[in-house]
Amino acid sequence: MRLPPGDLPLLPATEPGNRSAEITSGAGSSDLLTSLTAGNRDLLIGKAAEPGELELIRSQIEAAGGVAKLVALQTMHAGPDHLIVAAQVAVDDGISADQAEDVADTCNG
Repeated sequence: MRLPPGDLPLLPATEPGNRSAEITSGAGSSDLLTSLTAGNRDLLIGKAAEPGELELIRSQIEAAGGVAKLVALQTMHAGPDHLIVAAQVAVDDGISADQAEDVADTCNG
């Protein structure tokens, strides 16, 4: 239903004390949101893993049988409990494609 200009519905009147309580409550919610955001800054989506995490990932990949060398490693947080790992590895000479797939499965853990 469309109302003609000037015919806006009136909202029930509230007491000034109630309005200030609503404003205070809103400000409190804003402070809480700011606090939660600041607390999770390290887990923002798109941020790389911390150096200690990178070293752990690097050592596990390099220790996998069939990996000759870790060529490149990139990481990205996809949420507070998820980390995407992209690794380029050189595999040992003479292994088959099936064995190379097994190496990848081992690295995926």
